Formats: sequence, C-alpha cells, structure tokens
Amino acid sequence: MSVLACEQLTRSYGQGEAKVTALHAITINIEAGQFVVFTGPSGSGKSTLLHLLGGLDAPTAGRVLVEGKDLYAMPEKHRSVFRRQTFGFVFQSFNLVPVLTAEENILMPLLLDGRKVDRGWLDKLAHMLGIADRMTHLPGQLSGGQQQRVAIARALINRPRIVFADEPTGNLDTATGNEVLALLKQSVAELGNTLVMITHDPAIAAQAERRIRVVDGRLAEEVIR
Repeated sequence: MSVLACEQLTRSYGQGEAKVTALHAITINIEAGQFVVFTGPSGSGKSTLLHLLGGLDAPTAGRVLVEGKDLYAMPEKHRSVFRRQTFGFVFQSFNLVPVLTAEENILMPLLLDGRKVDRGWLDKLAHMLGIADRMTHLPGQLSGGQQQRVAIARALINRPRIVFADEPTGNLDTATGNEVLALLKQSVAELGNTLVMITHDPAIAAQAERRIRVVDGRLAEEVIR
C-alpha cells in the first residue's frame, strides 16, 4: 500500500530569465514500511524533493499524497498540524533548542499540539536510543551522537507514520553515524515507520530497500534490493 506518493511534482524558483527549476515533474510511490534513500550530487534537487514530500515547502505544480490525502490541498494551518502528527524529521544539524533539556526537546512536538505525554513511550524511546541517563542534560552537555539520538527520539515521540532524514549522519564520525543509522533502521523494523532518507554515503545507501538517484532535478536511476 502506498503511504506516500507524488505526482508530476515540480518546483521552480524565480521568474523569466532568472527562473530555475529544481525539480522536473517527479512521480514516486513509496510503500508503508520501506526504507528509501535519495542520492545524487549536491544541487541535484534531492533536498528540495524531501522538503516537498514532508510538507516543508510548496510545489510549483503537482501533488503530494499521504495515505491518499492531498497534502498541499490542505489549508496551511491544517497542513502544519498534520505534518507534526504524521511525520518525524531528523536533520544533519540537530536543531535542538539549547535552553531546553533533552526531555523537553523530545517532547516539543507533543507540547506544541497540547497533547498528553505517554511516559511509557518516552521511556521506551529513551532506553532504545541509549539516552535514558541524559534526559535532564542540555544539548551543550551532550556529544554529537547523543544530540542526534535526542533528535531521533523527538522525531519518533508522536509515533509518526513517515520519518524523513536529511543527511542524519553527516555531522558524525563513522562509528557514531553507523550507530545512528542502525537506530533509525531499528525504528522502522520495530515501530512500523516508513523511512525516507537523503545521504551522500554509498555505504548507507546500500542498506536501503530502494535507492533513487536524483540528477538535475530528475529521477536518473532506481535500484530495488
């Protein structure tokens, strides 16, 4: 079953002679539970594609369907709430609030919606990610790997159906990056998430079920394992 799809997705910037098209009429179907990686050179459009699929930007043309719902047909305020409740995001820069503890950072998506905290779920994530003894620490008191684990917990706290990860290991050393990738894959396997990731690392890309190469805003190649 398709959990995420886009049809003729196009994104352009500027007007007239200054117009640049970052994505050219891309169509993709992603099934529930898949681990999909987008690869390609810098400037190829893969981050633009991820942002459009995740509701972080608006397409110039085309549609994004999440379990059949047209993401960009929603009013912006509705889309923002839907995004928080349906998606989780992990970025290369951890994007943690420096004055909040690890626990407060993790709970932010729930607090923004005024939703009740499931302490059992929070504890499970903290133990699964190996940060149970770091929950009262500020980001500046954590290592890079620990900060990324907090970011992953924040992405998973709302039990998202889809997790988007943009170079989540890019700021980490190889060993820590491999641990973070293993945790993301574990979340897909144990929690039933769909994982959509951007990476430049061929070793990471090789572990995905689907590898989709983006070049000059177009789908250039797809490998299914």
